[in-house]
Amino acid sequence: LIYRMSTQQSFLHPLSKFEKRIAYANAFRSDFQVPTDTAAFLSSLSAYPHRIDRTYKEEFVATIVHTESHDWRKVDTGFPEASMEHDILTMSTKLDSLGWTKVFVDVRERIPMPSVALPGVRRRNSRSEIEQFVTDRHESGAFNDSGILIESRELVALMNPSERLHFPLGHTVMVANSKSEWFAKVNEQGKPVMDMLASELVEDMLRLEYLEDEDMC
Repeated sequence: LIYRMSTQQSFLHPLSKFEKRIAYANAFRSDFQVPTDTAAFLSSLSAYPHRIDRTYKEEFVATIVHTESHDWRKVDTGFPEASMEHDILTMSTKLDSLGWTKVFVDVRERIPMPSVALPGVRRRNSRSEIEQFVTDRHESGAFNDSGILIESRELVALMNPSERLHFPLGHTVMVANSKSEWFAKVNEQGKPVMDMLASELVEDMLRLEYLEDEDMC
């Protein structure tokens, strides 16, 4: 069912009609319910380009990337051998071709549980790896007029490793799950993430309403 929903016209065509598509994904192994690669439909085999957006100010945002829309019906899905990896690549590429904004969130410090350091695993923290990637791309001249580009498979390598082992409550924290008093207390640090999403949705609706009013004038 997941494969069908990610590849068939009956599902992708309605999704393509939205003015904007946004996906929020927990980074750095903090979410066992919806892991990073699933939430952002990444593939370790995909070279699909994502444009890095550096305009955000929120400290809990690890990075924001955008994919440009293309004709998802022309995505090549023919592979000599069927495999799970090729299925994931097909789903990832078809979804990416619709055009998305992907927000990678770092809620590790907002999880109200102790974490464990993993000594010797990484020489610098996960956020520094992202900054170093951007710096290296700038210095190498590997960018164009649209900005710095990063491939889906490169995001897999950057958005998953963590220098600490955290209790994987990232999903409930990110969505500020408050279905009970206890949940509300545990997940209250996720409210700024949802505030950011809500603000962006309202801004987009007001922008579209303004554009519609201009068209009618």
